[in-house]
Amino acid sequence: SNKINLSNSDSSHGSPAWSPDGSKIYYTSNRENPAVFELYEYDFNQRQEEKLELKGAQTRWINISDVSKDGQQLLCFGQPQTGGNWGLYLVDIKERKKTQLTDNKLNEWGAVFSEDEKWVAYTSEKDMEGSFAIYLNRFPEMNQETRISSGGGEEPMWLPDDSSVYYRNGSQWMKVPVK
Repeated sequence: SNKINLSNSDSSHGSPAWSPDGSKIYYTSNRENPAVFELYEYDFNQRQEEKLELKGAQTRWINISDVSKDGQQLLCFGQPQTGGNWGLYLVDIKERKKTQLTDNKLNEWGAVFSEDEKWVAYTSEKDMEGSFAIYLNRFPEMNQETRISSGGGEEPMWLPDDSSVYYRNGSQWMKVPVK
Protein backbone atom coordinates (compact mmCIF):
# COMPACT_ATOMS: atom_id res chain seq x y z
CA SER A 1 0.00 0.00 0.00
CA ASN A 2 3.04 2.30 0.04
CA LYS A 3 3.35 3.90 -3.38
CA ILE A 4 6.74 5.14 -4.56
CA ASN A 5 6.78 7.40 -7.60
CA LEU A 6 10.10 7.15 -9.42
CA SER A 7 9.06 9.39 -12.29
CA ASN A 8 8.24 12.97 -13.03
CA SER A 9 6.85 14.73 -16.09
CA ASP A 10 10.16 16.31 -17.13
CA SER A 11 12.13 13.11 -17.70
CA SER A 12 11.89 9.55 -18.95
CA HIS A 13 12.79 6.42 -17.04
CA GLY A 14 13.38 2.95 -18.36
CA SER A 15 14.75 -0.59 -18.22
CA PRO A 16 13.95 -1.38 -14.57
CA ALA A 17 15.63 -4.43 -13.03
CA TRP A 18 15.20 -5.83 -9.50
CA SER A 19 18.10 -6.84 -7.29
CA PRO A 20 17.97 -10.60 -6.57
CA ASP A 21 16.78 -10.04 -3.00
CA GLY A 22 14.09 -7.56 -4.06
CA SER A 23 15.45 -4.77 -1.85
CA LYS A 24 16.55 -2.51 -4.71
CA ILE A 25 15.51 -1.60 -8.21
CA TYR A 26 17.92 -0.33 -10.85
CA TYR A 27 16.71 1.85 -13.72
CA THR A 28 17.78 4.57 -16.15
CA SER A 29 16.71 8.21 -16.31
CA ASN A 30 17.46 11.29 -18.39
CA ARG A 31 16.40 13.73 -15.65
CA GLU A 32 19.71 15.63 -15.62
CA ASN A 33 20.14 15.85 -19.39
CA PRO A 34 17.35 14.98 -21.86
CA ALA A 35 19.95 13.59 -24.30
CA VAL A 36 21.72 11.29 -21.79
CA PHE A 37 20.33 8.34 -19.83
CA GLU A 38 22.16 7.44 -16.62
CA LEU A 39 21.80 4.64 -14.05
CA TYR A 40 19.94 4.97 -10.76
CA GLU A 41 19.31 2.69 -7.80
CA TYR A 42 16.37 2.86 -5.41
CA ASP A 43 16.86 1.13 -2.05
CA PHE A 44 13.48 0.13 -0.60
CA ASN A 45 14.91 -0.59 2.87
CA GLN A 46 16.38 2.91 3.16
CA ARG A 47 13.66 4.50 0.97
CA GLN A 48 16.42 6.31 -0.86
CA GLU A 49 17.38 6.89 -4.48
CA GLU A 50 20.98 7.18 -5.63
CA LYS A 51 22.48 8.06 -8.99
CA LEU A 52 25.20 5.54 -9.84
CA GLU A 53 28.20 7.66 -10.84
CA LEU A 54 30.23 5.29 -13.02
CA LYS A 55 33.89 5.18 -13.96
CA GLY A 56 34.53 4.11 -17.55
CA ALA A 57 33.57 5.14 -21.07
CA GLN A 58 30.78 7.71 -21.22
CA THR A 59 27.55 6.61 -22.87
CA ARG A 60 24.74 8.65 -24.39
CA TRP A 61 22.23 6.17 -23.07
CA ILE A 62 22.32 2.88 -21.27
CA ASN A 63 19.73 0.16 -20.65
CA ILE A 64 19.79 -2.68 -18.13
CA SER A 65 19.17 -6.17 -19.47
CA ASP A 66 20.14 -8.45 -16.53
CA VAL A 67 21.41 -8.52 -12.93
CA SER A 68 23.90 -11.05 -11.55
CA LYS A 69 22.76 -13.47 -8.81
CA ASP A 70 24.80 -11.62 -6.17
CA GLY A 71 23.32 -8.29 -7.29
CA GLN A 72 26.75 -6.78 -7.83
CA GLN A 73 26.84 -6.68 -11.65
CA LEU A 74 24.47 -5.36 -14.29
CA LEU A 75 24.55 -6.46 -17.91
CA CYS A 76 23.67 -3.38 -19.94
CA PHE A 77 23.66 -2.14 -23.49
CA GLY A 78 24.15 1.41 -24.63
CA GLN A 79 25.38 3.90 -27.14
CA PRO A 80 28.71 5.74 -26.81
CA GLN A 81 28.61 9.46 -25.99
CA THR A 82 29.71 10.18 -29.55
CA GLY A 83 26.78 8.21 -31.01
CA GLY A 84 27.06 5.14 -33.18
CA ASN A 85 26.10 1.55 -32.56
CA TRP A 86 24.87 -0.08 -29.36
CA GLY A 87 27.37 -2.19 -27.45
CA LEU A 88 27.29 -4.45 -24.40
CA TYR A 89 28.55 -3.18 -21.04
CA LEU A 90 29.14 -4.64 -17.60
CA VAL A 91 28.48 -2.39 -14.61
CA ASP A 92 30.10 -3.31 -11.30
CA ILE A 93 27.77 -1.80 -8.69
CA LYS A 94 30.23 -1.94 -5.78
CA GLU A 95 33.16 -0.50 -7.73
CA ARG A 96 30.91 1.93 -9.68
CA LYS A 97 32.74 0.90 -12.83
CA LYS A 98 31.40 0.43 -16.36
CA THR A 99 33.34 -1.82 -18.76
CA GLN A 100 32.54 -2.24 -22.44
CA LEU A 101 32.18 -5.94 -23.27
CA THR A 102 31.72 -5.67 -27.04
CA ASP A 103 32.92 -3.08 -29.54
CA ASN A 104 32.12 -4.73 -32.85
CA LYS A 105 30.91 -1.59 -34.63
CA LEU A 106 27.54 -3.39 -34.65
CA ASN A 107 24.31 -3.07 -32.73
CA GLU A 108 24.30 -5.59 -29.88
CA TRP A 109 21.81 -5.60 -27.04
CA GLY A 110 19.73 -7.55 -24.53
CA ALA A 111 22.49 -9.61 -22.90
CA VAL A 112 21.44 -12.11 -20.20
CA PHE A 113 23.52 -14.25 -17.87
CA SER A 114 23.39 -18.04 -17.93
CA GLU A 115 22.40 -19.53 -14.56
CA ASP A 116 26.06 -20.31 -13.74
CA GLU A 117 27.07 -16.86 -15.07
CA LYS A 118 29.83 -18.37 -17.22
CA TRP A 119 28.04 -17.37 -20.46
CA VAL A 120 25.93 -14.56 -21.81
CA ALA A 121 23.34 -14.72 -24.58
CA TYR A 122 22.60 -11.55 -26.57
CA THR A 123 21.14 -10.11 -29.74
CA SER A 124 23.51 -8.92 -32.47
CA GLU A 125 23.35 -7.71 -36.04
CA LYS A 126 26.60 -9.56 -36.84
CA ASP A 127 26.00 -11.82 -39.87
CA MET A 128 22.51 -10.33 -40.00
CA GLU A 129 21.16 -11.99 -43.12
CA GLY A 130 18.34 -9.44 -42.98
CA SER A 131 17.63 -9.59 -39.25
CA PHE A 132 19.19 -9.79 -35.80
CA ALA A 133 20.60 -13.08 -34.50
CA ILE A 134 21.29 -14.66 -31.10
CA TYR A 135 24.86 -15.26 -29.94
CA LEU A 136 26.46 -16.87 -26.92
CA ASN A 137 29.80 -15.80 -25.54
CA ARG A 138 31.98 -16.98 -22.64
CA PHE A 139 31.74 -14.56 -19.70
CA PRO A 140 33.64 -12.52 -18.63
CA GLU A 141 36.28 -13.31 -21.26
CA MET A 142 33.97 -12.62 -24.25
CA ASN A 143 36.33 -14.68 -26.44
CA GLN A 144 34.13 -17.58 -27.59
CA GLU A 145 31.30 -16.04 -29.62
CA THR A 146 28.91 -18.57 -31.18
CA ARG A 147 25.78 -17.89 -33.19
CA ILE A 148 22.89 -20.14 -32.12
CA SER A 149 19.94 -18.77 -34.13
CA SER A 150 19.09 -19.11 -37.79
CA GLY A 151 16.69 -16.89 -39.69
CA GLY A 152 16.71 -14.13 -37.08
CA GLY A 153 16.34 -13.78 -33.34
CA GLU A 154 15.94 -11.30 -30.49
CA GLU A 155 15.39 -11.24 -26.72
CA PRO A 156 17.21 -14.38 -25.50
CA MET A 157 16.39 -16.04 -22.18
CA TRP A 158 18.13 -19.03 -20.56
CA LEU A 159 16.29 -22.02 -19.16
CA PRO A 160 16.97 -22.20 -15.39
CA ASP A 161 19.16 -25.29 -15.85
CA ASP A 162 21.23 -23.66 -18.66
CA SER A 163 20.26 -26.52 -21.01
CA SER A 164 18.67 -24.27 -23.64
CA VAL A 165 18.14 -20.69 -24.74
CA TYR A 166 14.76 -19.35 -25.81
CA TYR A 167 14.52 -16.37 -28.14
CA ARG A 168 11.94 -14.53 -30.19
CA ASN A 169 11.98 -14.68 -33.99
CA GLY A 170 9.22 -12.37 -35.19
CA SER A 171 6.05 -13.60 -33.48
CA GLN A 172 7.45 -17.08 -32.79
CA TRP A 173 9.46 -18.32 -29.79
CA MET A 174 12.36 -20.65 -30.57
CA LYS A 175 14.41 -22.93 -28.30
CA VAL A 176 18.01 -24.02 -28.92
CA PRO A 177 19.65 -26.74 -26.77
CA VAL A 178 23.06 -25.66 -25.43
CA LYS A 179 25.88 -27.94 -24.26
